[in-house]
Amino acid sequence: MSTLSVATINTVDGVTDLTATTGNTNAGKFVLSSQGGFYVQGNSTSNAMVVSSTGNVGFGTSTPTVKLQLAGNYGISTVTIGTSNNININCASGNYFIATTNGSVSNVYFTNPPSGMLYTMILKLANAGTNTLSWANTPKWPSAFAPSASTNTDIWMFITDDGGVTWRGNQVQKDTR
Repeated sequence: MSTLSVATINTVDGVTDLTATTGNTNAGKFVLSSQGGFYVQGNSTSNAMVVSSTGNVGFGTSTPTVKLQLAGNYGISTVTIGTSNNININCASGNYFIATTNGSVSNVYFTNPPSGMLYTMILKLANAGTNTLSWANTPKWPSAFAPSASTNTDIWMFITDDGGVTWRGNQVQKDTR
């Protein structure tokens, strides 16, 4: 990797922000260590952040022992779907979804799962007096039978490793109050 030409360097509360010169072949890259091969690269067209390393990367630890190691607390944003007879889960918007049914039969749909990777999601579903659910994506269930929903709040977990062609589901908690 060549030397990074920097247009701006700002340090606030001990955090250094570097912005590469526009047009430079390293534009958008922030090299943390030339020895470890670790860098962060912003993509101006998709606002994506790419972290690349030839070794292990640690957040909250200076001695990671695996490819990616997180130490300390971390959070996952919740996506509130709202109340409906049809629960449409857009997998591109997160991994933890909260929804409430409002009719006697609710249809649950999964859309936009990522391809080429394992994707896991959790659904917290308040059933609002109904226990009849229809799973549009036909998940595979333990013992090949879909669990019945309670008339209170249930927690469901789903996983796909083939871009949503096959979903595997499990009712993690039933009738939580």
